[in-house]
Amino acid sequence: MGEPNIIIVEDDPDDRNDLVDFFTLRQFNAQGASDGAELDAILRERDVDLIVLDLGLPGEDGVAIARRLRRESQVGILIL
Repeated sequence: MGEPNIIIVEDDPDDRNDLVDFFTLRQFNAQGASDGAELDAILRERDVDLIVLDLGLPGEDGVAIARRLRRESQVGILIL
């Protein structure tokens, strides 16, 4: 079993990169996504253990994404 997979969904690139770095330094396999569409593309390619989700996203907001994810899976969701 490898490191847990975490996706950081944050539209601000500086905040997203800081969070990816934070989790990577703590032995997580972290990747960033800028919006729901980018998150969906990542989810089609790999299993994810936790999604760190910003509420104020362009297009589909974090609440809508969380509701959609919960209908589709039991992935962990941490809302910022």
